[in-house]
Amino acid sequence: MTLVVRDGNGSSQNIKTATIGGELLQVVLPALGTTAAITHVAQATADGVLLASNTSRIRARIYNDTAAGNLKISLNGAVTSTNYSVVLAPGGYIEIDDYTGAIHGLWDASGTGQAMITETTP
Repeated sequence: MTLVVRDGNGSSQNIKTATIGGELLQVVLPALGTTAAITHVAQATADGVLLASNTSRIRARIYNDTAAGNLKISLNGAVTSTNYSVVLAPGGYIEIDDYTGAIHGLWDASGTGQAMITETTP
């Protein structure tokens, strides 16, 4: 059985319940996105914001659509040579769940590529 629990603000959580061996188990299921916004950010060798902070974000998908140039991504402010969270090679892809802060990026080479980004919200 799946229960939907709503608080006074209209927020909800899906809770899956089951009985196993006489014990009641409950698991909170993650929120599902119903809206996807697609954006593109041009390849640049200077730090830039790939996605602004969004408290409604459920998931961000980032694809490095370049022929040359690794995309450095930071979840901790501006990207520098020593401050980044992950590096995407050309054609690389990442999904970022449960993070609503700003996402920064920069490439280590010039080019005409782009980051193709999908942000999912409720």
